Amino acid sequence: MSELNRMEEPQKEKGELFIKRLDAGEQIEVVCLSVKPEGFLTHWQPAHGNRKGYSLPCTKPIEECEGHVRRLGTRWRGYIHCFELHKGKPLFMEITPETLQNLRCLLGEATIYRGLVFGFKRMNGKNTRIITTLLAEWARRSHAPLTEPLSVEPMLRKLWQMSRENRPSEGGSNVQA
Repeated sequence: MSELNRMEEPQKEKGELFIKRLDAGEQIEVVCLSVKPEGFLTHWQPAHGNRKGYSLPCTKPIEECEGHVRRLGTRWRGYIHCFELHKGKPLFMEITPETLQNLRCLLGEATIYRGLVFGFKRMNGKNTRIITTLLAEWARRSHAPLTEPLSVEPMLRKLWQMSRENRPSEGGSNVQA
């Protein structure tokens, strides 16, 4: 007789997290898993011909940064590891400088985002502003524990196809405090 294959806990699904950028008119409710947003400088390569525009990482040293060499402007993008409440899935929420400022206005002196429930809604239009609403604290809504926060950096490296050899030296990361 064959032996049963025992497993104390189910294997975790191998689904990947994704970076969420709100589309025009879209709204989402999330609980923040990150303690604070992770910020990165990026470069934008505008669309050319029938090729869509795309972002590039801003890397150090600046003299070797592809975006700086090509004289592309820089822009800041922030990412918060979140759990989307309606779909029940984790994701990284992309935020703009304006959204970060709105979050800071909502929170006042508070500097910890973990456990806060936010609503984000992009107005109608591709690059319109995002309305941010503080909805609740997770502890008051549910007694379920939050999963540990993850860093978006490995996903950005994969997105930009950066190898470990291209990794900025210690202290040379583009993460903004």
